[in-house]
Amino acid sequence: MSAHEKARALARDFQNNGGNVPNKILANAKIFQPGAKSIQLVPEPCYTNDHSDETWPHIPVISIDLGTSRSGIAFGIIPDPQNGQKRVEWKLSYISADSEDPRKPEKSETILIHVPNQRDRIGGTAWLSTFDNQTSDDFLEGYYVRDFKMLMDVKSRKVREGDVQLKKTEVDLIPFDTEVKKTSTMKMSLLEVVSRFLKVCGEIGFQELQRYANGVGWGNKISREDVNWVITIPAIWTDQARIFMREACLNARFLGKTEDPFTSQVGLCLEPEAATLFCFSVFTRFDSMKDKNFLVIDLGGGTADITYHKLVGFSKFSGGCRLELEEVEGPSGGPWGGRLIDQAFRKEILAPLIGERALKELEKREHIWFKFLVEKFWSFKKQFDGKKSFIFDVSHFCGLFDDSFITKEEIIRNIKNLQDKHNCQQIIQRSGRITIPPELIVKMFLPVLQPLRAHLQDLIKRSFPNKGGLAMSFLVGGMAENPYLQTEIPKMWKELMVPYDPQSECFVPPRAGVAIVEGALRFGFDPSPFRMRRARTSYGLSIYNEKDPSKPLFSKVITKNDNLSNLLEITTKTPLGPYGPVTESQTYLQCSLYESEKADVKFIDDPSCALVTEIILDVDMRLPFNDRSYYITLSMDGPCLKGVMFCEKNESIRSELKWSSR
Repeated sequence: MSAHEKARALARDFQNNGGNVPNKILANAKIFQPGAKSIQLVPEPCYTNDHSDETWPHIPVISIDLGTSRSGIAFGIIPDPQNGQKRVEWKLSYISADSEDPRKPEKSETILIHVPNQRDRIGGTAWLSTFDNQTSDDFLEGYYVRDFKMLMDVKSRKVREGDVQLKKTEVDLIPFDTEVKKTSTMKMSLLEVVSRFLKVCGEIGFQELQRYANGVGWGNKISREDVNWVITIPAIWTDQARIFMREACLNARFLGKTEDPFTSQVGLCLEPEAATLFCFSVFTRFDSMKDKNFLVIDLGGGTADITYHKLVGFSKFSGGCRLELEEVEGPSGGPWGGRLIDQAFRKEILAPLIGERALKELEKREHIWFKFLVEKFWSFKKQFDGKKSFIFDVSHFCGLFDDSFITKEEIIRNIKNLQDKHNCQQIIQRSGRITIPPELIVKMFLPVLQPLRAHLQDLIKRSFPNKGGLAMSFLVGGMAENPYLQTEIPKMWKELMVPYDPQSECFVPPRAGVAIVEGALRFGFDPSPFRMRRARTSYGLSIYNEKDPSKPLFSKVITKNDNLSNLLEITTKTPLGPYGPVTESQTYLQCSLYESEKADVKFIDDPSCALVTEIILDVDMRLPFNDRSYYITLSMDGPCLKGVMFCEKNESIRSELKWSSR
């Protein structure tokens, strides 16, 4: 056995024989289900790596934390103890998702810079450099795009838009030409935008991993196929978004030539689950948490994601610990991230100061608002402690416009508008610098704190006594680095827990902002703590409705919060099927899988239903019509759920349907 294979075997042993989630399914409006039949299911292996390299006796992992506002990259290496290394010890390095300054040990803005016939670049520093280096005589015909991660939030978009199909979503790229005169606008598919961003992240991460390997004398002995890649995603994302991310990873070519978007060498790790692994790597009171429940609150730039687990078991070792977790309830949360603070500042403070005419112009010149955030507001927001005033530099803001569209005098005259709006005379101006008092800045945080409090209150109420209560919570994510929230959210937790468990506390770990990307590294080595999971949502097959063919039925196969670890056993006893064509002339079955937050859904046109994925399977027209029966088996397939549909009389006709559980 090669050193590389031994390292992989060690990882598999450490995972306690695998460890992921279960199953998959399918159906469609062109399928009819008259009965059922017993079918034997065979579990499939998970998290193996067929690549073998005699000279690489380590397990390398690269994780990418794709954030709404800011992103980061990390790589980690675990030496093989069978090669003389006695400690299972991480070698970690955290780097920036920024083409201009990747070795900066902090996140950078999530932004893609695309210039035709040039290599793509990413990050806020790269964006500022590109933008500031342009003059009217030296125009760069290029584009940039940000805020694209929010477009993958199918659930929120569905409320506004109705049916959402990510593969058909297009993104408007913003030209660097601020006058939009020297170039035409450009559209790019969302899939291409995300793929391009991840591709640059992968290049940065792999380059820094190779640099590290060279620095310790290993030389260029590592290839992309040696690496376990992990991408973090919000817990509240739908399965359509998770499949979409896997396809983006495939397009990013993390593993070179592989054509399988569900390869087990690319893992999707829920952001709060990554945070859980990080928190317990720095948390010392394991004994007090045995068999107790806890929440992880991941407060990022776009969303607040919450996971709910029980610590079933743990074992410590030099360099870390191994956890055994049971999911008590599926992930939850909402769009309550730090971007709401930016929006509140723009609406409540900036709008009264600059007036309606300038505000409309600002909406046309998106780069000005972004530049203001990068250069002034985000650094203040990150450090705000509830006591500091924000100094609005009028000259700086006016200087962001490349003309005299807004003047210093206009803004100073509008200070009274701001004072009257908030009944706050503490807003004062000296030498072109406007002081915004902390009590007004605190109000900008309410769009985050208020819905989070209501959600936590509901979660806590459901937890006592039926689910065993909540011993504590962990607060992580980019916004968890903010001193004000580090004070307010633990205080909020204490207040909410008083009627149930006054001793319960909210723990904010050190380096809370990098908890996700570092935890994702640990997930890349050992995802097994999360193998005991519950269904995030209900899943159903689209079935032909004889009474009203225009309203396909939602045939539920998994109920929200079902224990997925039992799914294989259940579907072995009662498999799905048979299914068949509706008419003798039907030549194919279009099998569609939907998800719904509701417990009881009758039809797929219910507003709560969202398409996950679908397949098309040929019908064997040589068989008698009554023999054209098809069955679906469900199984665990590494990091994803898998359904196989096949013809009972001709098993060569079969197709797989996969969707990502992580």
